[in-house]
Amino acid sequence: MRRSALLLVTVLLVLGWAGPAAAACPFRQPVALAKSGDAWQIPETWARRGLTYGTPSLVGLIQRTARRVAKERPGATLFVADLSRRKGGPSEWHLSHTCGRDVDLLFYALLPNGRQLPAPARMIPFDARGVGRHGGVEVKFDTARNWALVKALLQDRVHVERLFIHNTLKKRLLAHARKRKEDAALIARADARMIQPSNAGQHDDHLHVRIALTRQDLQAPKKTPPAPKPAAKPRR
Repeated sequence: MRRSALLLVTVLLVLGWAGPAAAACPFRQPVALAKSGDAWQIPETWARRGLTYGTPSLVGLIQRTARRVAKERPGATLFVADLSRRKGGPSEWHLSHTCGRDVDLLFYALLPNGRQLPAPARMIPFDARGVGRHGGVEVKFDTARNWALVKALLQDRVHVERLFIHNTLKKRLLAHARKRKEDAALIARADARMIQPSNAGQHDDHLHVRIALTRQDLQAPKKTPPAPKPAAKPRR
């Protein structure tokens, strides 16, 4: 019995669900990402879940990244799916996303007319050709904008630990970067950070971003001291 329990705890630790794993990753300063902002939007499917909280570092990263991609590729809107619950911990949708340092970003996609796909109601899987289907319409993986997204994430001041993505889409992005003659060190970093996880979904329908926690994220917010009580009026 003890051996079985130990095995279960080990599995949960690997998946990021067990209590000790959550305790090692405290969620001390939850910050809500607004439903929409300058170049980003949380589609209704994910807004309803309420998993819109991240560390200050993560929320800032999302906002800066969305703006940078839109500046480089005008008209781009980053669709943001799940972050974490306000109090952290697992949810019915995720075993990870427990402490505000994970976010799922929908891939930029193009309609047949070349315009960006509006906010979808579900994630769209893309095949090795970079083709997916949405509402009976064939849509394409927007390689240029998705590379701009990866580039912006990796060049931000926040340390991005992992970018979970399907291997076929990773290859498309790296090939695009090489064709553009991007900096070799950046391409090598992208190659190392983009991985297809072995114990989760294929990630052919979204980019899962995981950042490192900072000292600020681990500190409890400072409590505002109570206002001094007014002096009592002398009795007459």
